[in-house]
Amino acid sequence: MTDNRMFWIVSAVAFCMLILIYPFTMVGGDEGRFVQDALRIGKGEIPIADYGTRAPILSFFIYSFTELFGRSLFVFRLPVILFSAVTAGFLFLLGKELFSRNTGLLASLIYASLPTTLWHNVVIKSEALEILL
Repeated sequence: MTDNRMFWIVSAVAFCMLILIYPFTMVGGDEGRFVQDALRIGKGEIPIADYGTRAPILSFFIYSFTELFGRSLFVFRLPVILFSAVTAGFLFLLGKELFSRNTGLLASLIYASLPTTLWHNVVIKSEALEILL
């Protein structure tokens, strides 16, 4: 199996794991602020915030997803879930390059199944994007 295909398989497995946890999470405080900023972007306004605590790029991603898929809590959270899933895929590639294919696979699956990853990367927070970048 090619590494490119394995990247997508690992990302898809991580995505499915996060989707399974999604219904059991509550709405957090920052989520409303990010969504409010995204809706302001939709109105043509520029969200003004403390950029040290709330990265505006995440609000632009949320706005883009709402334009494509409509407005719902799942759609608002979808960019963060995707960022976390793709991070697992990149972790596979990094582990493969530095050590071995099996090490990369193990590292990505451990990351994807960590309770902190599963619980915190299904709510709207900028950490998932920061880890990916």
